[in-house]
Amino acid sequence: MYDYLIIGGGLTGVSTGRLLQQKGINNFIILEAESEAGGLCRTKMIGDHVLDIGGGHFLCSKYPEVYDFIFSHLPSSEFNIFPRVSKIILDKNIIDYPVESNL
Repeated sequence: MYDYLIIGGGLTGVSTGRLLQQKGINNFIILEAESEAGGLCRTKMIGDHVLDIGGGHFLCSKYPEVYDFIFSHLPSSEFNIFPRVSKIILDKNIIDYPVESNL
C-alpha cells in the first residue's frame, strides 16, 4: 500500500516523486504507461540521429527555483539555453508567451 500514487513518469511526475523524497517520504509509486520515464520530454538516439519523442522540448519558467531544482538533478550543460522573447495576442492583449507563466 502506498501513501501517494503518481500517474505519469514525465517531468512533472518524476519531479513530484523527487520532491517527496526530499521531504523524507518514500512510500509512493510512479506509474508510467511507456517502457521508460520521460513523458513527452524523451529523446532517443537512433543511429547518429537525435529524435525528440514529443516534439521539440523547452523549459520556460519565471521562477528561478524551477531552474535550481532541475539543474540540481541534471547538469545545465545538457541543455541548450536561448534567450527568448515571444508575445501573443490574447483577447486583444499582448502578453508574453508561454501563457501559463504570465497568469
